[in-house]
Amino acid sequence: MATSGSGFWKTMTGLVLIILPIVFFIFSLTIGTYSVNAGDVLQIIWYKLLGQTPPQTALTTNVVWMTRLPRVCAAAMVGAG
Repeated sequence: MATSGSGFWKTMTGLVLIILPIVFFIFSLTIGTYSVNAGDVLQIIWYKLLGQTPPQTALTTNVVWMTRLPRVCAAAMVGAG
């Protein structure tokens, strides 16, 4: 009986350790002097990955894609290493 409970907690711990960094990654892209909501951030990333022009303004797109995303990716790599 104890082994099935520990399997549940191992699974839940694994899910939290996967989902939480993703949530923090997206959240960190939304905060700054120029505020951008999470939906716009996800939409900009999605459109850029597909090679299309996002519907947001050029300023918002550049803030997310050219400034915040490289910084957050660098911070994530430094933190992981």
